Amino acid sequence: MRGIICFVMFLSVACSTAQKGNPSFKLGNEYARDGLYREALSSYRTAQKQEPDNPAIVRNIGIVELKLGLYDKAILSLTKSLSYFTNNFETNYYLAEALRAKNDLDNAIFRYQRALEINPKDIQAKKGLAWCLMTIDRLDLAKSLLAGKGLEKDPQAVILNARILVKQGRAADALSLLQSLEGKTSAFVAPYLASAIGDVQLALKNPKESLKQHLLALKTVPLMFSALLGAANAQLELKQIDRSKVLAEQASRVQPNNPEPWRTLANIAKASGNAKEAELAQIEFRKRKPLKSVATSKPSATPPEKAKF
Repeated sequence: MRGIICFVMFLSVACSTAQKGNPSFKLGNEYARDGLYREALSSYRTAQKQEPDNPAIVRNIGIVELKLGLYDKAILSLTKSLSYFTNNFETNYYLAEALRAKNDLDNAIFRYQRALEINPKDIQAKKGLAWCLMTIDRLDLAKSLLAGKGLEKDPQAVILNARILVKQGRAADALSLLQSLEGKTSAFVAPYLASAIGDVQLALKNPKESLKQHLLALKTVPLMFSALLGAANAQLELKQIDRSKVLAEQASRVQPNNPEPWRTLANIAKASGNAKEAELAQIEFRKRKPLKSVATSKPSATPPEKAKF
């Protein structure tokens, strides 16, 4: 959820000491500020060869790896730097984002909570934590996070609130909430709004309208997970079995650790009368299904070790 602007602010504050004696690190920061993450990663790697023990370089590598979708590598890099930056908001936040992308929700929740202990007012961390809590059906906790100041009119928060309403059996209220955003969101948010409306329409037993909204979202963001999965579920309801399976399989490749495509694939197999395939899909679903515990982070008892610059 966090945009380039926040990363630019982070770079300007966090990296000044390391870049003084390392031109490659400085160049990496400049690339990152411009959103050129592959070039930034290459420069950071060069800087790391010059200063292999510099934790700020390792941390920035992790953040850029996250931006590039290299989630496993990002988790390793950010975890490695965490001992030096225990009380740093960005390190905890970006690690939470990487963990969430891998569907490691329990650890993501822990890191979001830690980030919010450091900066309790951060809207992006609240939304990330609310998403995780919603996913594991801790709906009241999720909703309480989205009730804070600055979130009432935030489009992403409104979409999250609508998804919570659907889980609470209030799909009609969710649709009214989402329709209040139509025509008022940025071009970036619009396809995600369409996909959310598609999910609500399916909950309201309107699969044709649901499919229309999801396909609209996919025109702009072809690999949007929620739209792929939503379209697959809508087509399943419309008895378009073959196309439904193609989209569900594509969703499983976009987010390999997410259990929901496998739930849909199990339902598709059942609808096709293939009991063996349904059981195999259910096994894959159970492998990935997150725990419904809620991690609780504790403030660090001792200050973190200072970074060596």
